[in-house]
Amino acid sequence: MTDISPPGRYRADINHSSLIWRIKHFGLSWYTGRFTRFESTLDFKPDAIETMKLDVSVDIASVRGEYQGTDKDWDDELANSANFFQGKTYPKASFTSARIEKKGDAMAKVHGDLTIKGITRPLTLDAIYNGSMLEDPFKRTLIGFSATGTITRSQFGLTYFLGPLLPDEVQLIIETEMVLER
Repeated sequence: MTDISPPGRYRADINHSSLIWRIKHFGLSWYTGRFTRFESTLDFKPDAIETMKLDVSVDIASVRGEYQGTDKDWDDELANSANFFQGKTYPKASFTSARIEKKGDAMAKVHGDLTIKGITRPLTLDAIYNGSMLEDPFKRTLIGFSATGTITRSQFGLTYFLGPLLPDEVQLIIETEMVLER
């Protein structure tokens, strides 16, 4: 991978990053949600991709499902109920890369460990390097990535309505701009 951005430690710009999840609902459409608070760092080494390290921490209380039409707080239900994330017991989810495998000039597989509800399972993300900017209008150095992955929710104890109503697979969609720490 050729790049103009310098190696170093980059941190996600939360205002220009998103962590989206989606699950097929009744086989008819994708129900989409997001986490609004998370932190991630990347030790960026454009000439040694396989040695880069990615760490992500997600605040479970920040889950947003955008469900309308009930008298209960659906986001609180997702975050805290025994049917879903149990956020009071497990307030964070995390991902730590184990290795990054170059798959093309701008593509890679990010292999690592995802932890949800205290359960850790392997996860591979398909990542695309979108480019860099040596100096944005605020004098920051930026890099950008897109990534996707699929988790099997039952492996993390997320079995509510498992079956035809809500399948086992949940898709992850990640967009991020990261800022070089100085």
